[in-house]
Amino acid sequence: ILVALLSPVLWLLGLWPPLVFACLASACLAVLFLRARPKGFVVFAGCLFKDKGGEGSEELSRVEGIHVLQLNVTNDDDLRNALTYVKENLPPRGLWGIVNNAGVSNYGKVEWMSLDAFKWAAEVNLWGPIRARVVNVASVLGRMGAAQRGAYVLTKHGLEGLSDCLRYEMRRFGVHVCVIEPGNFVAATKILTEDWVMKVAEEMWDGMDAEVKSDYGKEDFDRTLQLQLSFCQSGLKDRTPVIRAMTSALTDSHPLPRYQATTLYYRVRCFVATHLPEIVYEVLYERFRL
Repeated sequence: ILVALLSPVLWLLGLWPPLVFACLASACLAVLFLRARPKGFVVFAGCLFKDKGGEGSEELSRVEGIHVLQLNVTNDDDLRNALTYVKENLPPRGLWGIVNNAGVSNYGKVEWMSLDAFKWAAEVNLWGPIRARVVNVASVLGRMGAAQRGAYVLTKHGLEGLSDCLRYEMRRFGVHVCVIEPGNFVAATKILTEDWVMKVAEEMWDGMDAEVKSDYGKEDFDRTLQLQLSFCQSGLKDRTPVIRAMTSALTDSHPLPRYQATTLYYRVRCFVATHLPEIVYEVLYERFRL
């Protein structure tokens, strides 16, 4: 997995809308990088596993004009080193855009999960993006809730709100802040794997209070586990909708505040969640499981 973030170079260097695009991004964004090069963009790619010879970083390092950096958004040393490198290698025309797609996913009912599980999700999904600018990748789950996804939903709602605040604050400088809201791309990104789901399940059950175990029961826990295992192969395998949305957010003269990169199902579900009475959403998607 590639995980990306660029420290606040835009403000530290005092560079406003130039003609060269510098970006750090992750996961499906390797495709974006490869498409960006023919447009003449210079790309700074932050990779979580560059120091371990990650496949994505190896592929990107072979492309001229792409600078591959070791970058873990929870590691201050990585952030400082990335900032220094970008300062020293930024093109003369400066910085144009930044894509932040740092993200992790876990699962479990709220009472099942430890505080550390929530903190871990927030450290990457929420606190990391606070140091980034321009294009933040949230999720359709930043617009609605979902059972068993409490920690993930918490961080994506937080990122949506943060991006709105940043958009209002940066408008005076002519800086656009966009949010990408992907739907279900688990099959494409492998953000959840069967091995990972089993590992989380074991740790979650072992760390759960006896009273909570008694209240929910092992049968409920096992049912939730099977649901998450089935979810590992779900969703779209084609990342094109996300790449198209990110490209538009970076290159359009008048970018939208939000881009939904998802199927019609999730577009409708988001609309119901945000525009209709809560009871309508609960009846359709919780009671009848549409």
